[in-house]
Amino acid sequence: MTLRERHLKQKTCQPLDRLPWKTNGPWEETLKRWQTEGLEGDWAEVLGVEPEFNQAPVNLGFSPWFDDRLIEDRQETQIRQDKWGMIFETRKDGCSMPRWIEHPVKCRADWERLRDERLNPDDPTRFPEDWDDITSRINSDDRRVTILGAYEYGVFGTARTLLGTEEVLVAFYDDPDLMREILDYMTDFSIAIFEKVVVKLNVDVVHIWEDMAGKNGSLISPNLIREFMLPNYRKVKQFVDRHNIPALPRRFGWQSQRIGALRFTRQE
Repeated sequence: MTLRERHLKQKTCQPLDRLPWKTNGPWEETLKRWQTEGLEGDWAEVLGVEPEFNQAPVNLGFSPWFDDRLIEDRQETQIRQDKWGMIFETRKDGCSMPRWIEHPVKCRADWERLRDERLNPDDPTRFPEDWDDITSRINSDDRRVTILGAYEYGVFGTARTLLGTEEVLVAFYDDPDLMREILDYMTDFSIAIFEKVVVKLNVDVVHIWEDMAGKNGSLISPNLIREFMLPNYRKVKQFVDRHNIPALPRRFGWQSQRIGALRFTRQE
């Protein structure tokens, strides 16, 4: 059984010989320590970690991105702005959870400006110049599954990035029309780009990143999921059906309150 077959059988709940290895890799500090302890070469090769997925190299976020820049250098921390326009404080001495200070959307005017200036799905710069060569190479690789969509891009997940966790949760109640507009637009925006991708690329998995899980369960209620998110999941389901990428069983989709990512997978 090839690695690709193994991943697809796992994601469609079919019998398989063993579970595939999936890892996000070591923390930067961990890797540096391994190197001081004698690690040479690529850590994944040394440990025998199996190859990751083929990722469709298309920009699903802002175009253009914000400048990644230093705002203030402090004794132990830095204040920075990242490509999403989020401003945060982070430690200098290693990886840590940042302290979020500001997100790019604080009102409807912010959203409309970002939508008009940075969220055009037809912007040709969203695709690399050597797109044809890349898709040809990926399509010829029968070992690894090909994923469309990535970390940071979802329905709730993207809105959380734009507004901030606390702010997005409050907005569902204080400004439901704005939330519905953001979630609907971002879903239509992603699908418009997806449609261009599948013309050239054979996609196995559509990945939707939904970081809406807390230590005690979902950050939002099932009723809010049904009202605001479910209609957009159905749009994605219609897309995968059009392109023969059947969805996972329901218990692994939106009906799970604790799930962090929703994937739709093509049956082989």
